[in-house]
Amino acid sequence: MAGCSEGTIEADIAVTTSTQALEKFLQGSNAAIVVDGSATNIYTDVGQYWEEIYGNDFFDDVKFLTVMQDQNGDPAYPIWDYAWSESYISSHVDEEKLDRILAIYDYLLSREGVLLSNCGIEGETYGYDEDGNITYEGYGTGTPSDTYASIDVFAYLVSWTPGMEDSNDFPRTIPDEYYDVNDELVAIAQTIEIPEYNYDCTSAYVSMGYEMSLELEDDLLTIMTGSDDVETMWNDIIAGYQADGLDEIIEEVNAAI
Repeated sequence: MAGCSEGTIEADIAVTTSTQALEKFLQGSNAAIVVDGSATNIYTDVGQYWEEIYGNDFFDDVKFLTVMQDQNGDPAYPIWDYAWSESYISSHVDEEKLDRILAIYDYLLSREGVLLSNCGIEGETYGYDEDGNITYEGYGTGTPSDTYASIDVFAYLVSWTPGMEDSNDFPRTIPDEYYDVNDELVAIAQTIEIPEYNYDCTSAYVSMGYEMSLELEDDLLTIMTGSDDVETMWNDIIAGYQADGLDEIIEEVNAAI
C-alpha cells in the first residue's frame, strides 16, 4: 500500500492538525476530509468562506458521504457504546453538594434552562416574533453567546442538543441546507439496527485491572501510512495484541460474564 506516496492519503497526515486539514481542504489541496460533529460544523469552518473563494455555492462543489455498506452489503455505521457523557461529578462531593449539582443539571434540561443557556435573557438577546417563534433580530448583534460568553458552557454541559428539544425550535445562524444534510443522515441511521453491545464485557474487563488497551487510532494510522499490503499489516497488528495476551483476556472476560 502506498497511499501517502502516490497521493490518495495526505502525506503529512501523522502531523497535520485538524485546523491545517480544514485549511488544506478549503484551499483545494485535499479533495476529501473527515470532520467531527455534524454538517453544521463544516459551515463554520469551511462552508461560509466557499463562495467568496470559488464563486460557487458550497453544495454545488462539495458532497457529503452518506451511510456506507458493511461487508454483507447492509447499510451500517460504527458504534462503541449507546451513549456517553463528558460531564463528570467527583466521587468526593458530599450529599448536599451532589444535590445542588443535580439540581443545576435538572434546571439546564428544563425549558427555562434551555432558553437561558441557548438564547440568553428574554428582552436582552432574544424575543418572539408575531408567529410566536424565538428570534434574535432586534436584540443586540451576533449570537446570544456574543453578549453572554458563559452560556455556551451551560448549553453543552448536560446535553449536546438544545435540552433534548427540536433544533428547529431555535433561530438558525447557519443556512438550512446544512441542517437538511443532518436530518437526512439521521433519518437513514434511524432505519439501521444498532449492533448489540454488552456493557458487562467492559465492566468485567475494567474490574480485572488489566492495563492493555486497543490503540485503534494508532493502528489505523500505521496502516494508512505503511508500505506493505493492508492484510499483512493488519495481521501483524493482531499478532502484537495476541502476544500481549489478547486471546487469554477475551476468554477470561467471557467466563466472567
